[in-house]
Amino acid sequence: VIISLSIFLAIFVMGDIPTALGTTVIEPLLNGSIAAGDAMTGAHTILSGWMLERINPDTLAALFRISGEELPADASAVRFQLLVPAFMLSELEFAFKAAFFVMVPFLLVDLAVASILMSLGIIMLPPITVSLPIKIMLFVLVDGWTLIGITVAESVVT
Repeated sequence: VIISLSIFLAIFVMGDIPTALGTTVIEPLLNGSIAAGDAMTGAHTILSGWMLERINPDTLAALFRISGEELPADASAVRFQLLVPAFMLSELEFAFKAAFFVMVPFLLVDLAVASILMSLGIIMLPPITVSLPIKIMLFVLVDGWTLIGITVAESVVT
């Protein structure tokens, strides 16, 4: 389910990029009207423009610093070998931030359940036994999957 959700959210947030790749790169390549090198250049142009809009500039600057290259004045001059890792690191940064905000309420539930059980003197009952159903119920009540999906989509679209 999570892999399916990831694939369809990726297609959704990319908007017209898959369509543009299909019509300007893949179809002409399959028809033989463009060469493989031209297809790669076209795909690079389309994907680079999309990724550049979503990259954290500090991450891109750090990768250029590590590689020993100078950051180009024009963003379109960024090599694909540096663009892809910068994009992936920017997305991972967002993913960890989102995971933190999902984790905090669950941690609070764990702490509350453990405190209640300890104050009642029920030290032999593992707190996870009580807190897991509460966390699942909380996730369902706040419509967690929709919130996560919308948050991820908005982070890329905006």
